[in-house]
Amino acid sequence: MLLATGPGVQPLWRSKRPVGDFPHPQIYRLFRQDVHLENDPTCWVVSDGRPGMENQCMGLAEAVGLAFTVKQIHPRAPWKFLPSVMWPAPLASLGPTSDPISPPWPRLLIGTGRLSVAISMAVRRHSGGRTFTVQIQNPAVSPRHFDLVVPPRHDRLRGPNVVSSRGALHRVTDDRL
Repeated sequence: MLLATGPGVQPLWRSKRPVGDFPHPQIYRLFRQDVHLENDPTCWVVSDGRPGMENQCMGLAEAVGLAFTVKQIHPRAPWKFLPSVMWPAPLASLGPTSDPISPPWPRLLIGTGRLSVAISMAVRRHSGGRTFTVQIQNPAVSPRHFDLVVPPRHDRLRGPNVVSSRGALHRVTDDRL
């Protein structure tokens, strides 16, 4: 089996209920082709810690059937006020209250929110492309900087690695209801 499952967690492509009405075959195809998690199942969820942002990442990780480590980031000024393309050294921009973002790099990184964009791009670069990066929501930079971008449909973002969702991804399942 390509992606491991945990107790009560069903892989996304077999789920009867979509997560945020997520297009199952497209995400499965991308993961099947590019993420070989059976030997290295590490997954980081990266956000600024706001519950709505973090839950979207956790919902996707759970739907794919992965255990994950939450990494909250808190960039220092002036970086937190600037667009991510203006951060010369994103990993050095993190403040003392941030979780460590350092090797060993995860096999999968799921980020959301404006502040996670530069960090996701930096981890992908520092890992030599071995970390598969998924950015939820419109990253406000070219989607080519990520392996997969999952914006809401109303953002009208397009690209070969863009899979739009009808609504926000979430952690609600039939079992939790």
